[in-house]
Amino acid sequence: MKDTFEKALKDYEKKYGLEKVAGIQDQFDRLKEKVISDNEHVLEWLPLRKKNETIESLLQGVYKKLTSQMEKENPT
Repeated sequence: MKDTFEKALKDYEKKYGLEKVAGIQDQFDRLKEKVISDNEHVLEWLPLRKKNETIESLLQGVYKKLTSQMEKENPT
């Protein structure tokens, strides 16, 4: 899902420019921080490698939501 998100972000940038992409990136950063904050009680006990894998798993919904949002504005 991360790869799909990154591809959609590049396509979105080509069509709408850096300013709109920066808005999506800001949204992603806020949502990522919320996911990490909401799951801190679990993440704090994991070893670093497992923590990173778990964060990526938790972010799947964020990737999907933002990819869908970009695709609605940028139908191909």
